Amino acid sequence: LVVDDDPATGKSLELAFASEGIICDTAQFGEDGVEIGKLYDYDIIILDLMLPDIDGYEVLLRLRSAKIKIPILILSG
Repeated sequence: LVVDDDPATGKSLELAFASEGIICDTAQFGEDGVEIGKLYDYDIIILDLMLPDIDGYEVLLRLRSAKIKIPILILSG
């Protein structure tokens, strides 16, 4: 799962993963990332810190509070 508000970054990562045969979902808002992250069992979540609704730290806090143990890689510009 890629949670990033920049459509170009999200699409670039999605295409890079697809070229390796990896299915990738994307979310542009933190709230969506939290909900999707709770619903599906991802191998990794790539998380931007600067999101338009809630920041990446809040997304991380909410996922960990929900006992989601998926590894999270934080992106920062």
